[in-house]
Order: sequence, then C-alpha cells, then structure tokens
Amino acid sequence: MTHQLPLWDLSLRVGLSVLLGLLVGAEREFTVKSAGLRTHALLSLGACLFTVAGVEAAGVDNTRIAAQVVSGVGFLCGGAILREGATVRGLTTAASLWIAAALGLASGLGSWEAAAVSAVATVVLLIGLRQVEREFLPRKRRQVVTIDIAPDKEVEQIVPQLELALGRADLVTLVASRSRGTRVQLQTNLPTPSKLPALADRLLDLDGVESVDLHH
Repeated sequence: MTHQLPLWDLSLRVGLSVLLGLLVGAEREFTVKSAGLRTHALLSLGACLFTVAGVEAAGVDNTRIAAQVVSGVGFLCGGAILREGATVRGLTTAASLWIAAALGLASGLGSWEAAAVSAVATVVLLIGLRQVEREFLPRKRRQVVTIDIAPDKEVEQIVPQLELALGRADLVTLVASRSRGTRVQLQTNLPTPSKLPALADRLLDLDGVESVDLHH
C-alpha cells in the first residue's frame, strides 16, 4: 500500500531538488570542473526521487533509503578524484556532489527550508573560501606548472632558470621528445590569479621556453 503525494507537493519537491542541484553545479561549471550543471542537477534529482519513493511507500524506513543513497553517491564522488603527479584534484567537486545528494534527500523529505539554506551556504563556501585560501594559505596555491622547451635547447640549463623564476619549485616530471622538444612539469606556489599573467610573461621571456601552462 502506498501513500500518494499530491501533484503540487511532488512537483515542489522535485523542482526544488533540481533547482538547488543547478545552483551548486553552476559554481563548479563556472570554475571549469569535470562535474557541472547537469551532473549536480541529475544527482540531486535522483536522490530526491529515491526519497519520494520511500515517502510514498508505506512501511518503508526512510533512513534506510537515505543510507543507500549516501553509500551509492560515494562511488560517484570517488570517480571525481584524480591524482596528477604529486597533486590530487577533485576533492572539492566530490564534496559538492555529496552535498547535491543531501540537498535532493532533504527536498524529497519536504525539508525545504533546510535544503535551501544549505544550498546557499554551500555556494558561499565554495566561492568565498576559494579566495581566502588563495590569499592566505600558500599550500593551496601549490600547483603543477607545465612548460614546453624548444628541441634545440639543453634542458639542464633551462630548468634551473625556471626554478629560479618560480621561486621554490620542485621538478615533477621530465618528458623528452626529439621532435617536439621537452615538456617539464614543476610544482610551485602560484601567486594570486591577478599576478598569473605577469608570471607567464616572465617565464616566456626565458630563452628556449615555447609555452607555459599555469593551472591555478
């Protein structure tokens, strides 16, 4: 036996889950992350539908459904985490996916105020703390810089110049190719975004440097 929700109630729960998922996904989309609008919206919607199914089914423990959703979304979050050399990426995106599932659960249960407030808090944290981390936490600015060196240049002579220009830098990988030159990856503390163009210009001015890719 089931307890059918009114259409307006069902539409509100589903619509809110999609809207809040889009809200969190928009921040990830604007920062060019792997999981963006569609992923967050679909995840929130899916969590909402599972929850609504539990609400409508008589005798079903909603906490069990919530536990299964949390367990299932963990696999998706794990796929968003990538390791690139000495750098681990995707932790924040994985956390935002986890939050999107929680927003869908709350929407499906009818906890609209909690879901809305939590979504706003999530976006504020994602946007606001990013600036705080870049300004005051040097460890958060430690990223991998990829530099292509011309084929006719000696890498052993250029790498010390690169390390000097970047400050405290550590060589991560050195991939050699006779036809395309050499690609060097150095890990260093990047400056704030406003100073990245000046750093790129300084590196490109070095003799033998063909291109620079700064990942902030």
